[in-house]
Amino acid sequence: MQTTNPYSMESVEDMQHKTIEEQGIQTGSNSEGTLSTDTAKEKDTDKKAPMSGRKEKSSSHRSKKSKKDRKELGKSLKQKGDEKKREFEDILKMKERIEEAIGEIDDGRFRDLSEYTAGERLLIFQNELLNKIRETKEYRDTLQRVAADFDNYRKRMEKEKENIIKFANEGLLLKLIEVLDNFERALDNVKDREDDPFVEGIRMIYNQFQKIITDEGLKPIVETGVEFDPHIHEAMMQIADNELKENTVTDVFQKGYILKDRVIRPAKVRISKKEA
Repeated sequence: MQTTNPYSMESVEDMQHKTIEEQGIQTGSNSEGTLSTDTAKEKDTDKKAPMSGRKEKSSSHRSKKSKKDRKELGKSLKQKGDEKKREFEDILKMKERIEEAIGEIDDGRFRDLSEYTAGERLLIFQNELLNKIRETKEYRDTLQRVAADFDNYRKRMEKEKENIIKFANEGLLLKLIEVLDNFERALDNVKDREDDPFVEGIRMIYNQFQKIITDEGLKPIVETGVEFDPHIHEAMMQIADNELKENTVTDVFQKGYILKDRVIRPAKVRISKKEA
């Protein structure tokens, strides 16, 4: 009985053929897998390429649009600037025309305003109205000052008039006071002849004279023992006296007189002082 040798040449060749076929199948599988992977990558690349191109195209489009917008904006701003410049120049020209017309009106010359626009005429009339209002205010202020000055002048004149009437007899009374002084000196020298009818008559005349000047508002300054007042007293000499307050009137050498509220002759007096 023959047995088959598993390790015979034919068996070995068959095994080699199987091995080669298996390897071929595996190699084919790997090749196909590699091919499919490469194809997928190429597809992905093909998909990405259009997207990148669209991005670049979109960016370029935005850049061109931005430049166009900036150019249009600059053009618009320039046009507006030119319009404002023309408006300003027109205003300056109108201002010059208005000032010229106002100057002629202020100089008293009439100007035909028909060549001006309604707006310019309105501005001219408004300016003239403001000038007249300003002038009216100045005239009113001047009138008020003049009225106030005149009122002060009137009051001052009334006061001076009153003083003139009030002290109209001042000069005459000053002369009569000297006569009154002589009467007093004469009576002082005849004190021992009180019963003499002549002396009595002189005393009656003196009393009548004194009443007349008193009725005219004349008051004598004869008080002693009062403090020295430089407004009504004239110090002729001093006497030392510690019993009296310093600057006390001790004697009156000559009477002083006050006419109403004005001193017309101060009293000549002697005042006290403290001993050294």
